[in-house]
Amino acid sequence: CTQNEDFLNLSKVFQDTLVIEKIIEGQNVLPGKHANTQIPKFVGLARRYELTGDQTDYQGAVNFWDIMVKHHSYVTGGNGNHEYLGDPDKLNNELSDNTTETCNVYNMLKLSSHLFTWNGDPKVLDYYERALFNHILSSQHPESGHVIYNLSLDMGGFKVYQDPEWFTCCVGTGMENHGKYGKNIYYHTNNDLIVGQFMASELNWKEKGVQLRQTTYFPEEESSVIEILNEKPVRFNLKIRYP
Repeated sequence: CTQNEDFLNLSKVFQDTLVIEKIIEGQNVLPGKHANTQIPKFVGLARRYELTGDQTDYQGAVNFWDIMVKHHSYVTGGNGNHEYLGDPDKLNNELSDNTTETCNVYNMLKLSSHLFTWNGDPKVLDYYERALFNHILSSQHPESGHVIYNLSLDMGGFKVYQDPEWFTCCVGTGMENHGKYGKNIYYHTNNDLIVGQFMASELNWKEKGVQLRQTTYFPEEESSVIEILNEKPVRFNLKIRYP
């Protein structure tokens, strides 16, 4: 944080008030709009709230997340058909070979990460899990490493993997996605360690002197084993998300 108000004022110059102010008021003005044009606006709003404490920015980010997740997202956690948002709660006729752009999910996960650190709401991590496992994990070819632009949800649909030489936005974020799996498994406060995702991983919470290992084959299996590995006893609260 630079403490330079010029940057704060500049952010307001670029703010899309026609969309953002309506969302702050709780109005859904997203139908018919390009999906991934909207999401970064509210990621920016979330970050500005963290820097300034402006409650209108907070309300805008929370309202947008609720509208997108509850009214414009498929069961996979993705959203959009041919890159655009349709009418709320009417997705059965919005199925094609160009549903759920990967960049949308990339940005929705960014926004979700911000929101969870504010209020610790497990429903945010439930959505994060759904989008991470159903879309992001499935978006990369296990052998070539190529990624997909859109995850087709149409009957008889299939994945189309992009040649990285034919560059699109979802190649760029698509490569970044698969280096970030460890980013949002664990969270902590001064005395609470939160297990947010069920993924095989190891954690070293240096400030608290806690070392932890999680072993699981989720989603292929329904269990996860958590081991505390630190040499000396440490008193802290271990909080595990109940899916």
